[in-house]
Formats: sequence, structure tokens, C-alpha cells
Amino acid sequence: MSERLSWDQYFMTITLQVAERSTCTRAKVGAVIVRDKNILATGYNGAPAGMPHCTDVGCLVYESKTPNGETEQNCFRTIHAEMNAIAQAAKNGSTIKDGAIYITHTPCIHCLKVGSKKYSI
Repeated sequence: MSERLSWDQYFMTITLQVAERSTCTRAKVGAVIVRDKNILATGYNGAPAGMPHCTDVGCLVYESKTPNGETEQNCFRTIHAEMNAIAQAAKNGSTIKDGAIYITHTPCIHCLKVGSKKYSI
């Protein structure tokens, strides 16, 4: 008989499945916001609803410099998974206060600034 998944394992398994919905051609990223063992919202990286997806029309990549001078590439067309999850919660009237966010990849600095207190990778 196999052991039952922990709550963290359970939510990370779901987060990995959410990532499979990604329409980004460079990375499949998923995010799940949870509070009190309940899923509040999910998100994956891709174009906003109603806009063309990178998988259909290609990426609009631009380069910028990080504060330590490293070159970073991002896509104008894509919204990050964390932002999509936060937007979904807001659209549905769900507060994410005191929630945790599970993410398949390390968050960028912008997502880190607007996310919940706890990140799991």
C-alpha cells in the first residue's frame, strides 16, 4: 500500500498539471494559490484571454538587464503563471490574504513582489 501524499505534494502535483495548459513556447509554468487546504485559483503562463498565444503566432521577446547586469529575456505576449492566478482570484472575488502559492519554477522579481507570503517550488 502506498503512502498518502502530503498536502504540499498534493498541491505541487496539481501545479504541475496546471503548467501543462501553458501556451508559452519557452517554458511551461503553473501556479496554484491555496488557503486552509483549499484551492483559491490557478494560473499558467500564456497570453491574456482573447489575445493571440505564442503557440499560434510566436513570441515577442525583448531583452533587459537585471540589477546585477545579467541579460534577461521576456515575452511581451505572456503573463506569468503567478499573475494569472492572482488575476483569476480577483476576477472571482476570492481574497488571497494569508494564502500560499505553489509554483513550478522560481518566481521572477515582479511576481515575488506581488505574491503571497509562502512560495513552494
